[in-house]
Amino acid sequence: MNAIIDDLAEKGFNNILAINLGGEQIPQSLVNKIDSERIAFRNLYGPSEDTTYSTIHRFTKSDSRVLIGKPISNTQIYIVDCKIRLVPLGHSGEICISGDGLARGYLYREEITNEKFIANPFGSGRLYRTGDLGRWTETGEIEFLGRMDRQVKIRGYRIELAEIESNIRLYPSILNAVAIVREKGDGKDIAAYITANRQVEINDLKVYLGKIMPSYMIPAFFVQLEIIPLTPNGKIDTKHCLSHYWLVFTHNKPVKRFLIRQKNSWQKFGRVYWMFAN
Repeated sequence: MNAIIDDLAEKGFNNILAINLGGEQIPQSLVNKIDSERIAFRNLYGPSEDTTYSTIHRFTKSDSRVLIGKPISNTQIYIVDCKIRLVPLGHSGEICISGDGLARGYLYREEITNEKFIANPFGSGRLYRTGDLGRWTETGEIEFLGRMDRQVKIRGYRIELAEIESNIRLYPSILNAVAIVREKGDGKDIAAYITANRQVEINDLKVYLGKIMPSYMIPAFFVQLEIIPLTPNGKIDTKHCLSHYWLVFTHNKPVKRFLIRQKNSWQKFGRVYWMFAN
């Protein structure tokens, strides 16, 4: 996705009137590259089980976060908890879809069809459980938070890592964030890796996060990087993040650059900052 935008930026946007993107989560840094006042720039969300697109959001310069928007015609979206009950505004839950676009199911796979396509308790027809995590915003649009299979349990609390990442990205100057579970003796804690356009004061970030999510969801420590490592297909490489957390050993002070091994060559990875939550 970034490669396409970089190519357009190099050749110019003069002949571009509209850009529709879908298929993967759009980073805020990508949104910032597009003149959304002149170009109709849209985020399209939806699984193949609902005929590809289910919601749409048109970006504006005032957008402070990346949204997937509102349902298209003849489509209904519900955000529910684990018992298929509607969650309140601003609370995270599973994105479920009903409407004319739903598929009949999976061919020759009755068991998973019955698991994912259920009777709609909020209206007629069926409801498709996407496995995606989202929440309604105050504007009546949906914020996509990630996949539900990244739910973890730490000290008795069930935590959505994608929700932590989304909340961190709301902080001014932060460009991207990834939350990872770190094994610590017999227990676990959460590490957050962030990139930003300036050095982030970790204490200020912790205070901000404490206002929008419970204390048990605030990461135990933060690492600020120049870049977040990616896999060959452009996804965040969480294994590289986790395997190199131990290289950081100083409190809220920059340490010298270090190298990581990738594809049989050593590459500069970034300047790191650490601050314990305690």
